[in-house]
Amino acid sequence: MRTLVVEDNKGTRDMLESVLVARGHRVTTTERAETATALHHADPFDLLLLDIVLPGMDGLKLCRWLRSLPRGEVPVILAITSRNSPQDLQAVLTAGATDYLAKPVEPALLQTRLAVAERAVAAQTSRVRAEEALRRSEANLRTMIENSPDAVMVLREKRLIFANKRCVQWLGYQSPTQLLGWHIRELMLEEDLGPLGVDEKLAPELDRTSPPMEARWKRLDGVVLDAEVSTMKVLLDDVPSLLCTVRDLTERKKLQRRLTLSDRLASVGTLAAGVAHEINNPLAYILVNVDYVNSNLQRIKAQQAQLPVDLQQMINALVEARHGVSRVGAIVRDLGVFARPQADAIEAVDISRALGQAVSMTNNEIRHRARLVQDVAHTLLARANQGRLTQVLVNLLINAAHAIPDGNAENHTIRVSTRDGEAGAVVVEVSDSGNGIAPADLGRIFDPFFTTKPVGEGTGLGLSICHGIIHGWGGELTVESRVGKGSTFRMLLPAAQAPADPVTPPQLAAEAPVRARVLVVDDEISVCSAVRRLLSDAHEVVTIMDARDALTTLASGVTFDVILTDLMMPDLCGMDFLAELQRIAPAQATRVVFMTGGAFTTRAQEFLTAQAPEVLEKPFDADTLGQVIQRRMRAPADAQAASGHLR
Repeated sequence: MRTLVVEDNKGTRDMLESVLVARGHRVTTTERAETATALHHADPFDLLLLDIVLPGMDGLKLCRWLRSLPRGEVPVILAITSRNSPQDLQAVLTAGATDYLAKPVEPALLQTRLAVAERAVAAQTSRVRAEEALRRSEANLRTMIENSPDAVMVLREKRLIFANKRCVQWLGYQSPTQLLGWHIRELMLEEDLGPLGVDEKLAPELDRTSPPMEARWKRLDGVVLDAEVSTMKVLLDDVPSLLCTVRDLTERKKLQRRLTLSDRLASVGTLAAGVAHEINNPLAYILVNVDYVNSNLQRIKAQQAQLPVDLQQMINALVEARHGVSRVGAIVRDLGVFARPQADAIEAVDISRALGQAVSMTNNEIRHRARLVQDVAHTLLARANQGRLTQVLVNLLINAAHAIPDGNAENHTIRVSTRDGEAGAVVVEVSDSGNGIAPADLGRIFDPFFTTKPVGEGTGLGLSICHGIIHGWGGELTVESRVGKGSTFRMLLPAAQAPADPVTPPQLAAEAPVRARVLVVDDEISVCSAVRRLLSDAHEVVTIMDARDALTTLASGVTFDVILTDLMMPDLCGMDFLAELQRIAPAQATRVVFMTGGAFTTRAQEFLTAQAPEVLEKPFDADTLGQVIQRRMRAPADAQAASGHLR
């Protein structure tokens, strides 16, 4: 340790220095107190051996000066004095000496006093270091709290006495002084206060760190914030206080809502595909049966000069029923395109077709609010995706409808128009005569989660998703709006060239229909019955409801000219049926035509894309079914095998 000896007697000074050096001290000596003050001020010492009687400033004054220094600079002082009266010794201790040693100095006693002084220095050094560490720790803790990414506040008697920078900014204020003194009820919603709203004596859980609880907070501008609050009772300036750590959940809640919506949309898409399949099956046999009855009535009509009124009404009813079934089938097909998860490939899309699908799906939403006007002069093709473009148009049409009050349809208009744009672009506009968008909101209208709709009526994701889809195609989506006058959303899509017309074989309509042996494999008994009923006059028809039974029949050597099989069946699906048939009867496998009400599994979708088999989509009418059978009959078996059952 560093030790200073202040002694004007050279003999005593040298003796003390010698003993101290032998004990491992780094010693500095001086004769005067004034020099000692300068030396200690420049570089404080750990231990002073100090003569009380000195020329100039005496030892008592030096003690008092040393004790007036900041606490960390105060050394251990061992006073050496020849004045041994109790009054003199008391004066030495009162002046600030730690211990004293009487002159003449006895070597043994000096060693004892130095040992005591060294222990005092060690203890003081530890204390000083601990105090410094505590000060640094407190400073670091304050820095951490001030710069915490979470809002931190301290409450005393439920009033704010401290708020860090994050808390001030999060609640929308400029400085902590604007918040200090506020009651917790002024910062949180009453129903979310929980234990914070109860007398602390009645809320023992506040005596310990509480598990996080969700609560809503009131920002200065009135916006309600979602947050997670943890509380802990602390002593601040020896007064019980409550430390609150508040974590903002706004982004997490938005992400949760977005994930929930994405999951819901995925579920809706899957459900829509499954529902479409289930609807198409009954539609198939309804349409086939209607065609069967209608064809027989038409035959009767051709044989009689005049029909009874009731019979004519039956024909009219069937025509209307057929029209209704066809309309339902078109809606289901549109729904399938809209929900099809694999339909993301960029292709040449007929905008009028996508628009027709979107209108059919939104017509009920629109017709109660506005008249729909379509200004589509001619067919335009864009580089896009059929399903995604339909999704965008549905969203824009619904937004247009929601911008118009309900119940005044005659006085409002939603207009959809298409035209050629500049530089190889196609322009699609959706305009409405609704409420319009405020100028302050126009710049944020495509931001995720931003919506001008009331709470519960919009997620703020629709336009953002549309914007992302169109930009992904290299297009643009913009908006113009005037409050009270309506809005116009404008899409600029890259134009596409029409695909080359496929080479089609010459028409064989003049040839007489060929009678065929037809096998129908479908787990729906009504589909089997309807197809058999319709085809029985012109063809030999066998129906089997189980694919395994059908394989057994075919394995026995029985052959058919056309095999109509359902794609989706519960036990053995059409894909597995075809694979097994290719193994046991390759020639018969070339005669397969798939019937499907919708491929709602990933495997089925990939199969139809990769294999490109002949597909008869449900619901199908009598003419379509007859054409498929004749086409399959007239195509050579080896050509079918080489083409992979191409349509």
